[in-house]
Amino acid sequence: STTSGIRIYHYLQADATIYGGEAGIKFHSKSIPYLQAEVAFSTVVGKKYNGDYLPFIPANKLKYELNFEKKKLAFFANPSFSISAITAFAQNKPAIEETPTPGYTIFNLGLDAEISFSHQSILIGIKLNNVYDKKYVDHLSTLKTLNFYDPGRNLSISLKIPFAIKSNHTSIFPETKQ
Repeated sequence: STTSGIRIYHYLQADATIYGGEAGIKFHSKSIPYLQAEVAFSTVVGKKYNGDYLPFIPANKLKYELNFEKKKLAFFANPSFSISAITAFAQNKPAIEETPTPGYTIFNLGLDAEISFSHQSILIGIKLNNVYDKKYVDHLSTLKTLNFYDPGRNLSISLKIPFAIKSNHTSIFPETKQ
């Protein structure tokens, strides 16, 4: 390890099998057109041929989100509100030199909208991550052995200004018709 206590890893090549997958379902009802629901699950397993588990294999995760969207609300175009959660299951199959990691669930909230000034759109967003300020450590965190938690409650604000270059010349990126 370094003088500050951060571990240095040395790996050897080994024959192994890695497999996994991700599956998700998105639900959008015609009877409730402003509501979308989404659920996704991901899993990865990595084992050496001698039966030992590979290092830095993520825990199984379940992600779920409800999204409420409208076409127009006051002067906002396409406003949306989302509630999401991520559940990471306990990683109880660590590699040699790794430790098991407990599971956790964090909740997030988000607001997004578009505002137009003249012919320019501006996309604005605000997101509150880890709403309940859950103390957790992801299995893939390289700071886990130093007892550093992953980010607590945090707020992010975004402002995106899309732009296009107009020219009288033929574009090398032709527009596609849908």
